[in-house]
Amino acid sequence: MKNWILPFWAYILILTACDNTLDINAPYLETPVVYAIIDMGQDSQIFRIQKTYQNDVNKTTEEVAQIADSLYMKNITVKVVNANNQNLFRDFKRLAPRKEAGFFSNKDSSYWGQRTTGFFAPGSRYTLRIKSNETDKEYIATTTATGTANIRLGGAINFVESPNGTFSYQVEQIGDNVFTFDLIVRLNYWEINKSTNDSSLQYVDYYVRRDALYTSVQNGKATVGVSKQGLLGHFTNNIPVNAAVTRTFNSIEFVVVGANSDYNDMIQTNKPSGSIIPKVSDYSNIANGIGVFASRTTSRLKQSVTSTSIELLNAQVLNR
Repeated sequence: MKNWILPFWAYILILTACDNTLDINAPYLETPVVYAIIDMGQDSQIFRIQKTYQNDVNKTTEEVAQIADSLYMKNITVKVVNANNQNLFRDFKRLAPRKEAGFFSNKDSSYWGQRTTGFFAPGSRYTLRIKSNETDKEYIATTTATGTANIRLGGAINFVESPNGTFSYQVEQIGDNVFTFDLIVRLNYWEINKSTNDSSLQYVDYYVRRDALYTSVQNGKATVGVSKQGLLGHFTNNIPVNAAVTRTFNSIEFVVVGANSDYNDMIQTNKPSGSIIPKVSDYSNIANGIGVFASRTTSRLKQSVTSTSIELLNAQVLNR
């Protein structure tokens, strides 16, 4: 009979591999969950700050879900500080609850906001500081602000002449500190309820980076060609027929959404994996917490459209 001698690490594996119990009623932990995206196109910023949900051994899951303290961070201070000048900062305030009644309590709010007109500058670094006034713990993240894109228009779009052709435009500058971006053609239209005469501005987006006839990027400049037929087909397929409303063309815009490397890292890390090996962890740049602090910018510019093209959009796309 052969004698098998296992290496030391194999004994450790055998002794520890059998216990994979997860105690959901473990002692209380304060772990914030943060979604804080600086939108450079907005005068005010709204961040979402919660904490990881934890059960209570003496209560049912349903009972604990109705306790605000099981989900919401209470007695905390939130501020964004210019990383190069600590005297420049904005204190964020808790906003009114925005969650409707449901399984979890809505007695408190997870949203923090502040007006930030003139505070953020493209290329500058900013630090998010969340402090628990009960535990004195701090949760910190730093990111760099993005800049706006520079869009150069072509001639007026004409869907009637050469309907199988294309039109093009250029994005001459993607924006400072932009690591990833989306190019969008947006159709804005008014939707009027025939019964109440109430109107609302609606839109549908066409992501040209995914479906463009051609897109080339050199030295931060993107030249985009769009199929007229493909664009009209997308708008038609994504605006449902509704006899109860009347729709009227408002405008076509070229939209550039640019995001920094922190935002891109979050998207790339958290997207589904095609590997049979499970992911080790999700992305987070919040020290001692979970979530993301990043920056993005939305740039818009309206494109002129011929009058015959507007008539075609109203008749064949918006009101079919």
